[in-house]
Amino acid sequence: MNSFFKDIAKISGSNTLATLVSLITGIILTRTLGPEGRGVYAALMVVPAIVLRFAEMGIRRSIIFHVGKDKFEDSDIVVSLIYLVTGATILGIIVSAYFYVFLENPLFTIPLIILAVSRIPLRLLRRYAGGYFMGRQLYNTSIKLRWSFQGLYLISMVIFLPILKMGVTGALIALIASNFIVSAIALYKVIHYSDKGGKFSKKAFLSLLKFGLLYSISTFFMMLNIKVDILLMGKLSTMEELGFYSLATAIATNWQVPFAVGGVIISNSANTENANIKNANISQLIRLSLLIGVLSYIVLFAFAPFLVEILYGKQFLPGVPMIRYLLPGILLLIISKILSSRLAGEGKPFVYLYVSVPALVVNIVLNFFWIPRFGGMGAVYATNISYAFMTLAGLILYARLMDISMIGIFRYSKKDFRVIADLFQISVKKFKKLF
Repeated sequence: MNSFFKDIAKISGSNTLATLVSLITGIILTRTLGPEGRGVYAALMVVPAIVLRFAEMGIRRSIIFHVGKDKFEDSDIVVSLIYLVTGATILGIIVSAYFYVFLENPLFTIPLIILAVSRIPLRLLRRYAGGYFMGRQLYNTSIKLRWSFQGLYLISMVIFLPILKMGVTGALIALIASNFIVSAIALYKVIHYSDKGGKFSKKAFLSLLKFGLLYSISTFFMMLNIKVDILLMGKLSTMEELGFYSLATAIATNWQVPFAVGGVIISNSANTENANIKNANISQLIRLSLLIGVLSYIVLFAFAPFLVEILYGKQFLPGVPMIRYLLPGILLLIISKILSSRLAGEGKPFVYLYVSVPALVVNIVLNFFWIPRFGGMGAVYATNISYAFMTLAGLILYARLMDISMIGIFRYSKKDFRVIADLFQISVKKFKKLF
């Protein structure tokens, strides 16, 4: 098995286990704070969460590309990142302050707001540093930083909530403390790996920003396909039906975590010169994702009623059909993510806009027709057709740009199954190490 798929295995395993740790942290948070406290915490954090979505501006992916291509000196990139973090932080705090004033919630005290917005620079710093390590293909360092944060966050939550019983304030302190420690370590490591004596480079700064914005816009329209369904259902259907559909999308999309390997794809594309090797790797990754995805979805399809009843209660069982029939669309979304990441790694982060924007228009139009008639299932149908359109159009576009055969992308070989066997063995070994 080549290094590309070994890196995929590392990141996928890390993503899965980190998600499990995050789930445990969320359970502690919810059970300790209770409904009202959990609501206050969520309301406080939703503002910086939304701001961060835009403030990150796709810079992490931009860093991976620029570092991998050696377009600029590492030290100059690091200086540019400091400027980007500073500018995004100032803008993020101003926007957050406006929203907090607009909300006029008496429970939002000044200390709580300060703690909440403190997440912005720390999160940006940690994300940007992770991008640098991915670009240098230092995947173990990136994984260690993510695990350090998740582990510290879990320990901090236990200290400040069940033990010290500090409520919402304790939950925020736990989040900020773990972010601060890991961000400081990440910054130190970036400076250590990069050459010292960097200077501000306007060319490097603008190049990072341009690529990041283009990539961010492209992926924004791709992910808006599911979010727009929820927005439209709020207008065209009942809140109960929306509740079922939002749970279905959460369960179906969260399963993608093991496939969140866009950074590896961009880094590999930027660092590897041989186009034939890159094309072969991506084609094989698509085939493996389809095969593993179909097998996993069969299991999830079969056990969806049991999982929903155990985790969420019988009242959510009407959402099971939505979960089951949303799965094909989510599988297609994985393929689209792989394609868009490969194109970004070739310095073309904007190309996927040509298929993601029309797909979004198709989704919106179908939702207006089908949600009033079929409720949540109408949104499911619209999403599946939208993703099918986006993925098919994306495959045609990708094949033409890379000058490869679409049929060749899906032609399975014995080598594919050997890779799956190797990936399984690596996963088993890592699982045994945990115990």
